[in-house]
Amino acid sequence: MKTNILLKKAVLLTVFFIFLQTLVQAQYLKSPKNLINEKAVEKIEEIGREINNKLNINLYLYANETIGGKTMVQYREEIRKLQKESYVILLFTQKEKKVDIITSKNLEGKFDIEEVLNPFSGTIIPLLITKPKKDAIDDRVSAAMLNGYADIADKLAQSFDIELSTSIGNSNRDIINTMRVIFYITIIIILGLYFRKKFARKKQ
Repeated sequence: MKTNILLKKAVLLTVFFIFLQTLVQAQYLKSPKNLINEKAVEKIEEIGREINNKLNINLYLYANETIGGKTMVQYREEIRKLQKESYVILLFTQKEKKVDIITSKNLEGKFDIEEVLNPFSGTIIPLLITKPKKDAIDDRVSAAMLNGYADIADKLAQSFDIELSTSIGNSNRDIINTMRVIFYITIIIILGLYFRKKFARKKQ
């Protein structure tokens, strides 16, 4: 009898600790399971905790599969209403293919949002639109969200003149630069094929 009681207590304690761990992991990432891979989640949480500890800013990532027919403006305002203190939020909706960044009023202008979201030189969109290699796992969403989140963190740190021990730094920029080169080469090839076909038709 005592053994059964002890076993039940052990099971309950295990479940409780797993629940606590889940809460900790989900502190700065608001996303359905499996949309962002575990390694990216861990790094996002590390960066988020350091930003909060050093700057008292909540840096969130809201990544959703869909916003269910809402406009991005409506979705942004819904998220704003949930916030109370200093915040920066990276928003992503997979089905609608939308990316945005919102901040609390006291943090407006602290970093260049357009620089992060730029479709050519930014740290998110170039990764999202680059096709994965054949037979490779499609981790574009995880890579893009982590890179964008880390870039925002670096820009906040630079704005407030602090250093982040969790910063991805140069490795982040190297990945983006590589993806950017691949993207530009793809565009050049597509344009080259288009004009080649166009001139071939004219000759005929």
